[in-house]
Amino acid sequence: MAQSDRSASSGAEPQPKPEDALKPKQLSIKIKNQQEAEIFFRIKTSTKFGKVFENYCEREEVARDSVRFLFDNIRIHDHDTAAGLEIEDGDEIQCVLEQLGGDGTPGGEGEPKPEDQAPTQLNVKVVDQEGNDLFFKIKKNTALKKVMDAYCTRQGKTRGLVRFLFEGHRIQDNDTPDTLELEDGDMIQVFLEQQGGDGGEGGEADPVQKHVTIRVKDDAGQETTFKLKKTTPFKKLMDAYAQQQGKAPDSLRFYTSEGGRVQAVDTPDSLELEDGDLIDVHIEQQGGADDF
Repeated sequence: MAQSDRSASSGAEPQPKPEDALKPKQLSIKIKNQQEAEIFFRIKTSTKFGKVFENYCEREEVARDSVRFLFDNIRIHDHDTAAGLEIEDGDEIQCVLEQLGGDGTPGGEGEPKPEDQAPTQLNVKVVDQEGNDLFFKIKKNTALKKVMDAYCTRQGKTRGLVRFLFEGHRIQDNDTPDTLELEDGDMIQVFLEQQGGDGGEGGEADPVQKHVTIRVKDDAGQETTFKLKKTTPFKKLMDAYAQQQGKAPDSLRFYTSEGGRVQAVDTPDSLELEDGDLIDVHIEQQGGADDF
């Protein structure tokens, strides 16, 4: 009987080995950025997220230190794992632009302390020539070089081929929101850098396409400087000025120093304006005829 029992036992189904039960499970997750674009990953529950994030940044061509990753609004660190964070199959991770602080301290972890609130931080908007914009939250003492570098990284642009302007003045690397007196919600404009006659990038090698600097002076004597091509319609300058001043474009009228009204279709060439010339801007009178 003992023999027969042993024989029966030897033919039984093999039991799973203990190490099989300890093998890490796999699950699918998705990473979504602020433009709602999604990328899916299949990972082990024991995989450190640093590997996942490096893979994501490489695929999206973004700098690793320019973004942060959140799960349920809590920042994920490189050493975290799905098992440790109790992430389940199908869960979503958010990829957002890293806050650029002067001390390199990452943001987004928990609720900010009252002393960390504005006025130490502000939001700025970077707008290109097509009207596309990106928002950045920065400290008032942060060198704007960080913003410009982060913008170029996200947009896939070469830093030396673009320039950044605030109120018509070029922004330098060591400028800060404090030194430029930027306020929350202010706009920074980004333009393709002028190229010389060596056939460089940007299609601006034609020497005929010269630029002029135009000064716009309001009724209070405040001046704003714009640099534009001699063939550019003044509508672009008018719209940019109105946006900077928070006014509707049709509420303003522009005059040359000779008193002629500047129309939207006029250009520096058509008005025979030269570098440094002045244009006066006045608020449009409403109602009846103008009184002089």
